[in-house]
Amino acid sequence: MIFDTTRGMPADLPLGETWGFAQMSNAGKGYWYKIGLGRGDEAGRALGKVNTSPFKTFTGDIIICVHGTRPPGAAPDPLFPLLRRSGVVEEDPDVTLGVMWGHSAKFRSGKGYYEEAGIGWFDQLGRAHGRFLLTISSGFKGFIAICPPGVKPPQDPMPPSFIQPIHTDDTDDSGDCQENSELL
Repeated sequence: MIFDTTRGMPADLPLGETWGFAQMSNAGKGYWYKIGLGRGDEAGRALGKVNTSPFKTFTGDIIICVHGTRPPGAAPDPLFPLLRRSGVVEEDPDVTLGVMWGHSAKFRSGKGYYEEAGIGWFDQLGRAHGRFLLTISSGFKGFIAICPPGVKPPQDPMPPSFIQPIHTDDTDDSGDCQENSELL
């Protein structure tokens, strides 16, 4: 296995997804929307790149699914597959809470530091759940880290990278050529 030494992750692992919840009823039902990319690192943290939030009803609940983990909620209706899955925010009272951090870029180069942004926990399926509780100061660019208890956020002043690895074959499952490029 080859490691990306600048970011501490295996360089040959595909990226996962970050999902955000939009509540649609007072009963807590709503939809999970794909809002970005996700991956794990060698310290057990879940790292996410949030590109957008799901409409104005975003509750601040997110799930980072590393490659190979099941997305939250039920599968979308094939007639309306806009990367959304119906469901609810799952609660697990027996889980140990960690911290969710947001990377605040303070310089034009993108350098900055992590600020506490909320709580986080990991479920038995390997997904990282987060809930935004605090307002991050200006400069937040959508990079988050959900850390297990006792694990600090990455110390690198640059936000994590989300680069899809180069595949050894010429095409992926859809028949499209793959390149080493940032997604979304």
